[in-house]
Amino acid sequence: MTKKFYTLTALDHVSLHIPRGEILGVLGPNGAGKTTLFKILSGSLTSDDGSILPLDGTWPKIGYKPERLFFPDGIRVAPYLRMMASLSNIPSRLTEQHVTAVLQRVGLANAANQKMKTFSKGMRQRLGLAQALLGDPALLILDEPSDGLDPNGQEDIQELLRNLRIEGKTILMSSHQLTEVRDVCTEIAILNVGKIIYRNRMADALAERPQATI
Repeated sequence: MTKKFYTLTALDHVSLHIPRGEILGVLGPNGAGKTTLFKILSGSLTSDDGSILPLDGTWPKIGYKPERLFFPDGIRVAPYLRMMASLSNIPSRLTEQHVTAVLQRVGLANAANQKMKTFSKGMRQRLGLAQALLGDPALLILDEPSDGLDPNGQEDIQELLRNLRIEGKTILMSSHQLTEVRDVCTEIAILNVGKIIYRNRMADALAERPQATI
């Protein structure tokens, strides 16, 4: 796929296969095109050229956490997620169950009645993950899922991602935490100047350069 913004080519004929049940980590410097790629794959932005096709012909339900999160500060967490659940076509009889479950998974169970204006950046990141998990999506597209979290919070999210993979989820994520990609992802792709310049299984990438910091 290709995407241009005026004279800037953000993505230049990018071709990417996301294996079912794997965690693919996308690395690259700022401006490499990661966020543009994730927006297109999530459906929030259209490409200028190219297409996105599920290999088995059936589109999975997608959960998306963007890099920049915008929440209405004056609303409490649980009512906000109930509204998002409704927009995700979750049956009303199951809404409370889904909201409770996702808040528990991201470590915000005790914050359900807090207003979002009181949230730190790390708590907003957790809330973004909770929103992405609503409706039990098969594919998660997570742009910087642990950005803004302290080391303990980062480990919590890493453990969550590993558990989601065990449950059969497919995850596409970006991160500036290189150790996070190494420890969590099963596949790695490096994006630079809008092009995929490297792609491999994580185990094979580490075997190629065992002393390198991935």
